[in-house]
Amino acid sequence: MEINFFQHNNSYDSLQILENDMTPIYVFKNLKLGNFSGEKVYLPGTYMVITPTPHYFHFLKEYLGSYLYYKNNHNKNTKYLWLDHDQYYFRPYQQIKEVVKETFNLLDDDGFVTKIEDFADKLFIIDELVIMFEGQKMILRDIVPHFNYQNTPEINKEIVSFFKQYQVQDNEYPEKIFISRKIVSKALEGKEGSQEYKYRYVPEYIENAIEDFFIEKGFKIIELSGMPIKEQIKLFYNAKEVAGILGTGFFNGMFCKNMTKFIAIRTNDIYNYGFSDDISAVIDFDYQDINLNNRESYKSVYDELLSRVL
Repeated sequence: MEINFFQHNNSYDSLQILENDMTPIYVFKNLKLGNFSGEKVYLPGTYMVITPTPHYFHFLKEYLGSYLYYKNNHNKNTKYLWLDHDQYYFRPYQQIKEVVKETFNLLDDDGFVTKIEDFADKLFIIDELVIMFEGQKMILRDIVPHFNYQNTPEINKEIVSFFKQYQVQDNEYPEKIFISRKIVSKALEGKEGSQEYKYRYVPEYIENAIEDFFIEKGFKIIELSGMPIKEQIKLFYNAKEVAGILGTGFFNGMFCKNMTKFIAIRTNDIYNYGFSDDISAVIDFDYQDINLNNRESYKSVYDELLSRVL
């Protein structure tokens, strides 16, 4: 029985699965996708989907990174199929759309731009469509297997190379930065029953104690949400020490110099994604992981940091 991978009506002549050390690569040949009675849109050649997502990390790794990796290592003639849409819930505090727009402006390839809604009334005929991750929910069904996002060293290197022009030495940037996540917790207030709350909410007294501690250590508090990606990269490239509550901001550690010191603070035992694996794919560094789970007061948090921060 043939598996239906796609959200929309489709047919294809063959499916080739390329195994590698990171994630399987699906190659659909002579793919017809969309409305079979609609206007035909011919896309000759090889394409990979890039589309906005509500999450900085997944956009860079699953879409941009995968595209760059395949293009530079498998088929230099690969083009992007940019699917524009507003169907995801875009968290207002992340302002991911600005990052997506900035990234799109850097792509100078001969790609094709359309809207996801066009699949309802057009038939896209694509010589070859390549997919590397299951997160492409705008066209794929959930049946596609889940892959390990941490084991992607070659993809991480491609992302850093793509943004290399922003890794500029500038002594005006702080040498010690602390990644604040207060805006995330603020947005999650009143959503105690949600999965995201369990993973990402941090009580105010904990965040205050952590930030106060690092301010006294000479760190500059930064808020990445809404910051242009080139500014994020410059901040991390010029930092000698990076601290913060564990979160997507640590993915930017790939843009740092060798021997940067990282202090990642975990405030629960649920969210523990290994951003150190992403960073180690690109640079050598010093990484300290501190678990502050179950600290019941401002003072207990502060005292724990005093005893553990190296």
